[in-house]
Amino acid sequence: MRILEELPSREPVWIRVHATPALLPRHDDEVTAAKDVKPWLLDYASNHAGYATCLAESLFPHGCARFCRGELWDRVDLMLVCRHWRSIIRSCPRFWSDIVVENEDTVARSLKLSGATPLRVKIDGVLAMPPSQQAIASVLHQLSRVETLEVGTFVKDSQYRSTVEHVLGAFTSSPAPVLRELNWSAQVRHDVSTQHWKQRRFPFLQTLVMHTINLSHPCSLLSPTLVNLTLTRCSPPWTTANEMFETLGCMPMLELLFLWELPDIPDFEADHFRILPVTQLPISLPRLHTLNLDGSYRYVYRVFRSLQISPIISALNFKCSHKPYGLNPTSDIVQIHASLGAFAKAVAASGIVFSFLEFSIDLDVGGMNIAVSGNDCRRFYWRHTWDPQDANFAGAILDFLQGIARRFVSKSTVTDLRVSVAGEFIADGWFDLTPRACFSWLAEFPSIANLHLAGEAASHFIPWMRYHLHEAKEASLPFPALRHLIITSTSLVGNLDPSDLADDPTNILFKHLWLYFHDQRPETVLKDVEMTFRMHKYLSRMLGPWLDVDTISHVDGPCVRMEVAPHDQLYISFPPSMDEILIETPYDSY
Repeated sequence: MRILEELPSREPVWIRVHATPALLPRHDDEVTAAKDVKPWLLDYASNHAGYATCLAESLFPHGCARFCRGELWDRVDLMLVCRHWRSIIRSCPRFWSDIVVENEDTVARSLKLSGATPLRVKIDGVLAMPPSQQAIASVLHQLSRVETLEVGTFVKDSQYRSTVEHVLGAFTSSPAPVLRELNWSAQVRHDVSTQHWKQRRFPFLQTLVMHTINLSHPCSLLSPTLVNLTLTRCSPPWTTANEMFETLGCMPMLELLFLWELPDIPDFEADHFRILPVTQLPISLPRLHTLNLDGSYRYVYRVFRSLQISPIISALNFKCSHKPYGLNPTSDIVQIHASLGAFAKAVAASGIVFSFLEFSIDLDVGGMNIAVSGNDCRRFYWRHTWDPQDANFAGAILDFLQGIARRFVSKSTVTDLRVSVAGEFIADGWFDLTPRACFSWLAEFPSIANLHLAGEAASHFIPWMRYHLHEAKEASLPFPALRHLIITSTSLVGNLDPSDLADDPTNILFKHLWLYFHDQRPETVLKDVEMTFRMHKYLSRMLGPWLDVDTISHVDGPCVRMEVAPHDQLYISFPPSMDEILIETPYDSY
């Protein structure tokens, strides 16, 4: 017999119609079970809440996944269960300890049936039915039992403000001795001062995630036990470099440090950076595996140089904005490169190899970034931005990033390269930021076997590769080991330089690609690419099985006509004109 039973939360969990004891096998047969249930299904079920108190699970390994019929949660606050399941979950406090606050009845039942078990509470106002303030007050009245507290955003500001009053009131009047995680995303910026909270110290707090909140100094939430500190768009509880370093120096257990979109600290913007001798530098964070820093160029690198981190760190993410001063004096740049170089040597000595290199440039908003990563999911990322109206130091930024990349990647180990370009290069604008200047350093990595060109990259990169072969001093293919080429999100039909349309109307990506395939023919994938039907036909004829067309759009464009093998003559005309322009290989214009 099946009955309806309310759930304590609306979280998407692995919900099943459970088996009765009479239907369970008498003996455990692993061989038979393996034939019926795939191994990944067993692991999936074992990692989801709500299964462990099933009778089948209590009697057999992976019993719930093997002997109960699986049905996915449909986000309705009901599920079909058998009588045995109802009696079990009502006697299992752990099942009710996860509370997504919605209505008073659900909260009251969860608080009662969870007994003295530590609670994990989520207050989120984006649900179809926002939580009632009475339900919020009820669960926060048990703050002393709360292990994890997550406060999200609300549809209405008034509802969020009322929730904030309840949360702050609870911390002021009640202790929170077992709090391990506080995740608070503010919808309306407001102040959080812990000086008058009942709980003076948080001895078990490990995760603090705050978004759009002003934290007052001193802040008892910045506990020495913290493992994860994430502050985004917050006013942190420090205003000087000394206060910041003193705070970080008291959290040696940090594994993740995420400081994003914080207010500028004037100390870091001075031409000559000095701090008081009371702060011991560098600050040792031996357990740190993820470091995210966002801010001015001087702030990011001065903070990095003040930290001592392990070379086996998994992720570095730096986002730097350049102020009118551009880059630091040459002496500072040398120090930054020396610091990064020493770190790169330590990383290499630990056996970490980076095989993937990414280079992106956005000419519309003024920004470029590089990233290096390896097969172990380790990734280091640098992004630098500048005001497009003041881009006279863009070339210097490019040189700076090239210097960083050379310290982390080896010429013989980089096998994958991804290049992305947004916007157009301006011939009479950023004179030191030309396609050749941007791409020439990439030729230092001849071991590249896989090349991905995204956005406008192909329009500039393909002509550059042909220039490197035919006109550059080296006169060689930049990537002789290239085996795979992926081109995405571009068009083969548009003129690459509209200002030069009268001089060279044939300056379209299809022509450059057609010429390039006479120099080198890697396996090529086209995805989200615009071309005419005949362009598609001729590329298929040239490359045969080496061409993989994922997603393309046939559009109107220039008329092309290609001679039969060896395909060394291409005719291009532009309707309504029938006059054809002959392109032959080798072609001497790039």
